[in-house]
Amino acid sequence: MQTQTEAAALTNREKGEKTSKLRKKIPAGKISVAIFIVVMLIYPLFRFGIMWGYINIRALWTSFTRYDLMTDSNIFVGTLQYEILFRRLATDEYTRQTLVTSILYFPVTCGYRCRFLLFLPIFCLRRYRGQRFTG
Repeated sequence: MQTQTEAAALTNREKGEKTSKLRKKIPAGKISVAIFIVVMLIYPLFRFGIMWGYINIRALWTSFTRYDLMTDSNIFVGTLQYEILFRRLATDEYTRQTLVTSILYFPVTCGYRCRFLLFLPIFCLRRYRGQRFTG
Protein backbone atom coordinates (compact mmCIF):
# COMPACT_ATOMS: atom_id res chain seq x y z
CA MET A 1 0.00 0.00 0.00
CA GLN A 2 1.31 3.48 -0.89
CA THR A 3 1.63 6.27 1.60
CA GLN A 4 0.38 9.75 0.89
CA THR A 5 3.88 11.17 0.23
CA GLU A 6 4.70 8.37 -2.21
CA ALA A 7 1.47 9.04 -4.08
CA ALA A 8 2.27 12.79 -4.21
CA ALA A 9 5.77 12.05 -5.50
CA LEU A 10 4.35 9.75 -8.16
CA THR A 11 1.85 12.42 -9.23
CA ASN A 12 4.61 15.07 -9.43
CA ARG A 13 6.72 12.71 -11.54
CA GLU A 14 3.82 12.16 -13.92
CA LYS A 15 3.26 15.93 -14.17
CA GLY A 16 6.95 16.46 -14.93
CA GLU A 17 6.79 13.94 -17.77
CA LYS A 18 3.72 15.63 -19.23
CA THR A 19 5.23 19.12 -19.12
CA SER A 20 8.48 17.95 -20.72
CA LYS A 21 6.46 16.49 -23.61
CA LEU A 22 4.50 19.72 -23.99
CA ARG A 23 7.55 21.99 -24.31
CA LYS A 24 7.33 24.23 -27.30
CA LYS A 25 10.16 24.44 -29.77
CA ILE A 26 11.44 27.84 -30.83
CA PRO A 27 10.48 28.47 -34.47
CA ALA A 28 13.30 28.80 -36.98
CA GLY A 29 12.14 32.31 -37.92
CA LYS A 30 12.69 33.62 -34.39
CA ILE A 31 16.13 32.03 -34.21
CA SER A 32 17.16 33.64 -37.50
CA VAL A 33 15.90 37.05 -36.27
CA ALA A 34 17.87 36.66 -33.05
CA ILE A 35 21.01 35.70 -34.99
CA PHE A 36 20.52 38.69 -37.28
CA ILE A 37 20.20 41.08 -34.32
CA VAL A 38 23.33 39.66 -32.67
CA VAL A 39 25.32 39.92 -35.90
CA MET A 40 24.17 43.50 -36.46
CA LEU A 41 25.16 44.45 -32.89
CA ILE A 42 28.65 42.91 -33.00
CA TYR A 43 30.33 45.71 -34.99
CA PRO A 44 28.90 48.74 -33.10
CA LEU A 45 29.51 47.15 -29.70
CA PHE A 46 33.04 46.10 -30.71
CA ARG A 47 33.78 49.60 -31.99
CA PHE A 48 32.35 51.17 -28.84
CA GLY A 49 34.44 48.82 -26.66
CA ILE A 50 37.67 49.58 -28.52
CA MET A 51 37.16 53.34 -28.48
CA TRP A 52 36.01 53.45 -24.87
CA GLY A 53 38.80 51.10 -23.75
CA TYR A 54 41.55 52.95 -25.62
CA ILE A 55 40.44 56.33 -24.33
CA ASN A 56 40.24 55.18 -20.73
CA ILE A 57 43.55 53.28 -20.76
CA ARG A 58 45.25 56.28 -22.36
CA ALA A 59 43.69 58.61 -19.77
CA LEU A 60 44.90 56.36 -16.94
CA TRP A 61 48.45 56.39 -18.32
CA THR A 62 48.32 60.16 -18.82
CA SER A 63 47.27 60.65 -15.20
CA PHE A 64 50.66 59.26 -14.10
CA THR A 65 52.66 61.48 -16.46
CA ARG A 66 53.32 65.17 -16.96
CA TYR A 67 53.98 66.75 -20.33
CA ASP A 68 57.36 68.48 -20.69
CA LEU A 69 57.45 71.27 -23.27
CA MET A 70 61.23 71.34 -23.49
CA THR A 71 61.62 67.71 -24.52
CA ASP A 72 58.17 67.33 -26.16
CA SER A 73 57.44 64.14 -24.24
CA ASN A 74 55.54 62.79 -21.26
CA ILE A 75 57.55 62.28 -18.09
CA PHE A 76 56.41 59.67 -15.59
CA VAL A 77 55.73 61.38 -12.23
CA GLY A 78 53.90 58.60 -10.38
CA THR A 79 51.18 59.64 -7.99
CA LEU A 80 52.12 63.32 -7.91
CA GLN A 81 49.03 64.27 -9.95
CA TYR A 82 46.77 62.45 -7.49
CA GLU A 83 48.43 64.11 -4.49
CA ILE A 84 47.78 67.51 -6.09
CA LEU A 85 44.17 66.52 -6.83
CA PHE A 86 43.39 65.43 -3.27
CA ARG A 87 45.04 68.55 -1.88
CA ARG A 88 42.86 70.69 -4.17
CA LEU A 89 39.72 68.72 -3.31
CA ALA A 90 40.27 69.55 0.35
CA THR A 91 40.64 73.28 -0.29
CA ASP A 92 39.04 74.31 -3.60
CA GLU A 93 35.24 74.38 -4.17
CA TYR A 94 35.57 74.65 -7.97
CA THR A 95 37.62 71.43 -8.12
CA ARG A 96 35.00 69.58 -6.06
CA GLN A 97 32.18 70.78 -8.34
CA THR A 98 34.14 69.73 -11.44
CA LEU A 99 34.68 66.24 -10.01
CA VAL A 100 30.99 65.81 -9.17
CA THR A 101 29.97 66.95 -12.66
CA SER A 102 32.41 64.51 -14.29
CA ILE A 103 31.21 61.59 -12.16
CA LEU A 104 27.56 62.32 -13.00
CA TYR A 105 28.30 62.82 -16.71
CA PHE A 106 29.84 59.37 -17.24
CA PRO A 107 26.82 57.09 -16.52
CA VAL A 108 24.45 59.41 -18.38
CA THR A 109 26.45 59.36 -21.62
CA CYS A 110 27.37 55.66 -21.50
CA GLY A 111 23.81 54.69 -20.55
CA TYR A 112 22.39 56.68 -23.46
CA ARG A 113 24.88 55.32 -25.96
CA CYS A 114 24.48 51.65 -24.92
CA ARG A 115 20.68 51.89 -24.85
CA PHE A 116 20.70 53.43 -28.32
CA LEU A 117 23.00 50.71 -29.72
CA LEU A 118 20.98 47.89 -28.17
CA PHE A 119 17.46 49.02 -29.05
CA LEU A 120 17.95 50.55 -32.51
CA PRO A 121 17.97 47.17 -34.34
CA ILE A 122 14.88 46.06 -32.43
CA PHE A 123 12.94 49.15 -33.50
CA CYS A 124 14.16 48.78 -37.09
CA LEU A 125 12.88 45.20 -37.33
CA ARG A 126 9.52 45.90 -35.68
CA ARG A 127 6.39 45.69 -37.84
CA TYR A 128 4.28 48.82 -37.94
CA ARG A 129 0.63 49.38 -38.78
CA GLY A 130 0.23 50.19 -42.45
CA GLN A 131 3.43 48.46 -43.45
CA ARG A 132 2.91 47.04 -46.95
CA PHE A 133 5.92 44.84 -47.50
CA THR A 134 6.35 41.53 -45.68
CA GLY A 135 10.16 41.79 -45.40
